[in-house]
Amino acid sequence: MPENDPATDNLDYAGVSLVGTADFDVMNYEDVEDDDLFWFSNSPNSDDNVAFRKQDETSAMNTKTRQMANNIDKYLRVYQKI
Repeated sequence: MPENDPATDNLDYAGVSLVGTADFDVMNYEDVEDDDLFWFSNSPNSDDNVAFRKQDETSAMNTKTRQMANNIDKYLRVYQKI
């Protein structure tokens, strides 16, 4: 049976979610359902990364400013919170 020595255990924290951060699922814009929220970045900084609500196949609304983003490419990689 292998021995476990806690003094020498090393945990690689790369890729491990920290408490208070969101996990994002990456997908194409065309795969987001209408009226669902999505983000253009997976940055945890909410000031720089505002949620958008998909309106149709080419446009979405910024949930903070209510401005429309038009002509969104259907293959654009976007993020949804898990």
